[in-house]
Amino acid sequence: MVAASPDYTLRLRYAWRVCSVTSLGLVLIGIAGSTLNVALPAVVRHFHATPFEASWILLAFLLVNTASLVFFGRVADLLGRREVYLAGFALFTLASLLAGLSPDVWFLVAMRVVQAIGSAMILANGTVIITAAFPPDRLSQGMGVYIGTLSVAQLAGPTVGGLIAEAAGWQWIFWVNVPAGDRAGVGRVHAAQGAERAA
Repeated sequence: MVAASPDYTLRLRYAWRVCSVTSLGLVLIGIAGSTLNVALPAVVRHFHATPFEASWILLAFLLVNTASLVFFGRVADLLGRREVYLAGFALFTLASLLAGLSPDVWFLVAMRVVQAIGSAMILANGTVIITAAFPPDRLSQGMGVYIGTLSVAQLAGPTVGGLIAEAAGWQWIFWVNVPAGDRAGVGRVHAAQGAERAA
């Protein structure tokens, strides 16, 4: 068995660090997309929202996120993956903070739209960053962890959302993203360096 070279070992260590950061982004996005499903009745009661308004609280995120993925992939090609990835993380975190401070239901819907834009900016670049960071013989492992993280987050979201809404109030469904996004600040630099390689 041939021993791995020091350069290969360093690259692999760097690749897993990048994977951990990009996976954190997927956790935030996956939870944000599903936690509100369970906590929606509390939000509706708080704002005395109509069924039409309540439906847009959920639909705004899904529609905008899906519709803008390809667009932000193209934007990243033009402006650089590092810039788009970091801007998306900052936008998502800021929108999460403001969503919890919403004075009315339509402001909350607007913040869900901004959240969706930020998540699209992250998702449009995540797989390319992973691809650039991993050696070809380990890429399938990195991609498996990355995609698996999103699935786990989406499955856990409703349970987490219900617990948070019951224990702390619906605002914390959004505010929980803020310290997580801020804590990932240093790690996002590593992912951004991976994005530079992919640019």
